[in-house]
Amino acid sequence: MEPPPTVVEGLPDSGDQDLKSLNTLDEPIMTTVMRDVRNIVDKFVHVYTPGKQKKLLKDWDLWGPLMICVFLAVILQTSAGSSKSEAVPHFAELFILVWGGAALVTLNTMLLGAQLAFLQGLCVLGYCLCGQCVALVACKLLPLLPFISSHALVLFIFSAVLSLLGCCWSILAASGTFAGLYGDHKNTLIRYPILLYYLLISWLILSWSNSHC
Repeated sequence: MEPPPTVVEGLPDSGDQDLKSLNTLDEPIMTTVMRDVRNIVDKFVHVYTPGKQKKLLKDWDLWGPLMICVFLAVILQTSAGSSKSEAVPHFAELFILVWGGAALVTLNTMLLGAQLAFLQGLCVLGYCLCGQCVALVACKLLPLLPFISSHALVLFIFSAVLSLLGCCWSILAASGTFAGLYGDHKNTLIRYPILLYYLLISWLILSWSNSHC
């Protein structure tokens, strides 16, 4: 009796050729890096593309969420204040809030019976922060507009609207990715912590992204 063919989870069963392609020890470093970068970009597209969000659960990673977290922390650190003693703590605070909050939301989702692994949840919540990154960049660009920069109230209103849009974008993306992993009667219990998590990040962006607000 012949042994059953080896199947690698997450890959199509198309023979030994696909298994050989998994060996990346002999390929150039740049090839490996570029492939990983393309995978990360594809995941950003999948998160915000209806119908493709579930692919993020099958091929998860933490590189994208880590880069997003570092990006948010660095940008907010540079805009938190002029003195280093004032700006440095914000990097640690945001880093802990992003990962600690994502961990708590994921644990809540798992305890409520969702068919989800812990690292998968961190991956989804991290990639869905892309909406917050877009809102942060937009808030940083607002002071460059003469009419907005000369009116503090107008600047605050525009920043609040952009932060809210980024928050809604992230909430819808995360909720759409988690949809179907739990019963309909648990929608509120699972989505409420997701709402609080992204509202917290949006509040930090609104508070720290602009010293004029």
